[in-house]
Amino acid sequence: MWIIFFFRLFVKLKIPFQKMQSNWPLKAHYLFWFGSLSGILPFVSIFAREHLQISAESVGILFFILPFIVSIIKPLICSIGDRYNCHSIILIISQISTIFGYGLLLIIPWLLQWITTEILWWFFCLLTLIANTAMGAGISLTDYLVINEVEQLKRFKQNISYGSYRIWGTVGYGIFGILSGVINDHPGHLPYLIPGLIMFVAIESLDLFTIWQFYHRRTVLKPDLNPESGTITTTTTVANSNEEKSTGIIWSVLEIFNQIIRLFRQYPTLIQHSLNIFIFGILTAFHWSFFFWYLEDLRGKDALLMGLCLLVESFLGEIPIFYFAHYIIEYFGSIWSLCLALAAFTLRYIAYGYWLEQNNGLYWDILLVEILQGLTFSLFYSVMTYVANYYADKCDKFNNQNDQKQQQQQRQMIKPSATMQALMSACYEGIGLGVGSLFGGYITQNYGIRTIWRIGAFISIGLIGLNILIELIKMNRKKK
Repeated sequence: MWIIFFFRLFVKLKIPFQKMQSNWPLKAHYLFWFGSLSGILPFVSIFAREHLQISAESVGILFFILPFIVSIIKPLICSIGDRYNCHSIILIISQISTIFGYGLLLIIPWLLQWITTEILWWFFCLLTLIANTAMGAGISLTDYLVINEVEQLKRFKQNISYGSYRIWGTVGYGIFGILSGVINDHPGHLPYLIPGLIMFVAIESLDLFTIWQFYHRRTVLKPDLNPESGTITTTTTVANSNEEKSTGIIWSVLEIFNQIIRLFRQYPTLIQHSLNIFIFGILTAFHWSFFFWYLEDLRGKDALLMGLCLLVESFLGEIPIFYFAHYIIEYFGSIWSLCLALAAFTLRYIAYGYWLEQNNGLYWDILLVEILQGLTFSLFYSVMTYVANYYADKCDKFNNQNDQKQQQQQRQMIKPSATMQALMSACYEGIGLGVGSLFGGYITQNYGIRTIWRIGAFISIGLIGLNILIELIKMNRKKK
């Protein structure tokens, strides 16, 4: 039945089989990667509260410290991938580390019989650090690999976009999100939330196969794109062993970060984008860390509702926007697209802070609000990856200003695309999420969880106003 469904979908969307053959590993990776994460990411704070009896403030402190550590380590990992062009290998290592970190949470409920909660809390923090760091690096590396492939295919006049890949991550998150809600709601003899963790380990282990296929195709079978026919053929290649660089790894990483510092100096708008991404991280932290907590206060323990929220967010929110995001960005530009996403955040958090509270959180009202996930996440995330890639391309301008010897040295270094993706992600998932989690935890503990939604709405409105002011100043300077 499922085979027939997907076949009809491909025919209806007129998806050429040869194109699917060429890029299916990355699409399948998005499907399994985010599908597996739906079994653990939304439930981490709930897991800590249920099994370790941790307060909201303690969870906020944890998710304040962890992102800062991740934001430092993740760009370093990605810069190594840029320097030695080993993105796929590092991605595989990141996936294995993510399975190790989150997978070992499975044993915590049983360890409670022999080990004190305090010791297990530190064990939980260590595992979460390992998993979050590896997961963050994996997401940035995947985004780089996809954008790189999309750019290659566009050179040969294939109509394809980043969203056509990333949309499969949303499909996976939605499908397996509702599944995780169902199995967590009916765990049988297993402890609460453990079925979702088991689902994560199983799917993520399967995902390793898809990335290995991608690595195999890019190292053993090198795609040879024919610009006239638009088809893809494969030719056997031999790995070039003469590309070993004489400079050390630390010096190479410093060279990459030196290019990025020059980008910030030469393009002040990059600072504006980084500030926006940081604030989006704070706003997202409120939702990621405390939305399910809020639902439990509103409706009690209802894992099915949590799964339905993930389903609606994915299929009615994220998928349509991911599909059209590149058109929106091209038409409005990156800053105004971010303002549109901020307006959606304003409506969403006003609904959480006022509307749902007054009508006692009816199922349909909650699910209706979650459609805004498309603008608050899909549009924003598409802008973030676009901005990172756009400014990474600007490094070519630096190369053209150097003499011939310096140009040869720059060619030895891969353009810092993955590093820029990691840095923008660090502003979002690192610093932004960290500050948002700490602030949200403090507000929840002392003023109630509904207060963070009202504060989030005012932050969104304030940032829209700041962006409008900056854009007006830029327009006035251009006139002069």
